[in-house]
Amino acid sequence: ITATYSGASKSAILTVNPPAPAAISSLTLSPSTIVGGSTATGTVTLTKAAPAGGIEVNLTSSNSTRAKVPATVLIPAGALSQVFNITTTAAKQKTNVRITASYAGVNKSATLTIVRR
Repeated sequence: ITATYSGASKSAILTVNPPAPAAISSLTLSPSTIVGGSTATGTVTLTKAAPAGGIEVNLTSSNSTRAKVPATVLIPAGALSQVFNITTTAAKQKTNVRITASYAGVNKSATLTIVRR
């Protein structure tokens, strides 16, 4: 950028950086403790609204036999979060299962505790 006054000029460099992209800020489970055979929900929340085309977040379960999650969840354009279902199976003992959401190198995890009926 250059400014001129009374024949004198001064120049400076102006750098414009693009805004930071949306990233995962949190993963929450509701409830965090559940009776096996019931369905829980997970919510993936972003740091800011998803861009045009949305954001596809990868989901994993540390024990997909006890707590099954979809492989991905799409957070639509303009949305800050998206809910997904977690299907659990009954078992004979309490089990802790780690659910993880991943996008653009950021991973957020939460623990789902599955108890007996």
